[in-house]
Amino acid sequence: MRNLVISGKFIIIAVAIIVAVGILYTLFERSGYDDSKFKTRLDSLKLAAEQLQLSILKKDSTIAVMNAVDMQLLDRYSNKQSEIIVEREKTETAVEEVQQLNNSALVSNLNKRYPGDTISNLLPVAEPVILNTAVDLVRYDGAKKEIVLKDSTILILEGRVQIKDKMIDVYKEKETDYKNLVTNKDTQIDGWEKEYEKLKSENKKLFLKNKLHKMANYVLLGGAAVLLIAK
Repeated sequence: MRNLVISGKFIIIAVAIIVAVGILYTLFERSGYDDSKFKTRLDSLKLAAEQLQLSILKKDSTIAVMNAVDMQLLDRYSNKQSEIIVEREKTETAVEEVQQLNNSALVSNLNKRYPGDTISNLLPVAEPVILNTAVDLVRYDGAKKEIVLKDSTILILEGRVQIKDKMIDVYKEKETDYKNLVTNKDTQIDGWEKEYEKLKSENKKLFLKNKLHKMANYVLLGGAAVLLIAK
C-alpha cells in the first residue's frame, strides 16, 4: 500500500514536471526564429546599393565626356593664343616694312589703300605725318584681326566655364550618391549585427529547449521505472 502511495505521488510529480516542460517547450516552439523580414529588408538595401553604384558609374562616364570636351576646348584655346601671337608678329613685320618705304613707295601704298584719294608727291613736312598714318593703319588692320581671334577665345573660355559648372554639379550629385551608399552599407552592417544577436539568443533558446526535452525524457523513464518497481 505504501509503495502505491509513493508511486502515485511520484507519478503526480512526474506529470506536473512533464506538463511544465511541455508548456515551456511550446513557448519556445512558438517564439521560433523568423528571418523573412530581415531578408526582405536586406534585399531592398542591396538593390538600392546596386542602383547607387550604377548611378556613380554613369556620373563617372558623364565626367569623362566633359573632361574630353574640356580638353578639346583647351586645345582650341591654345591654338587661338598661338594665332594671336602670329598675328601680332605679322603686324610688327608689316609696320617695319612700312617704316622702310621711301617717298614714292609710301605714296603708292596709300594710293592702293585709298584709290579714291590719290597722292602724287609728298611735301617734306607731310612725310612724317603720312608715315605715322600708314603705320597706324597697319596696326589698325592687325588689331581688327586680333579682336576677331580674341572674340573666339572668349567664346571658348565661356564654353570651358559652362563645362566646369556642369562638372561641379555632377561631382556634387556623385558625392550625394556616395554618402547614400555609405549610409546603405552602415544600415546593412547594423542589420547583420542585430540579426547575429537574434541568432545568438535563438541558439540559447534551442540549447535550453534541448535540455528540457532531455529532462522530460528522463522524467518519463524514471516514472516508467517506478511503475515497474511498484508492480
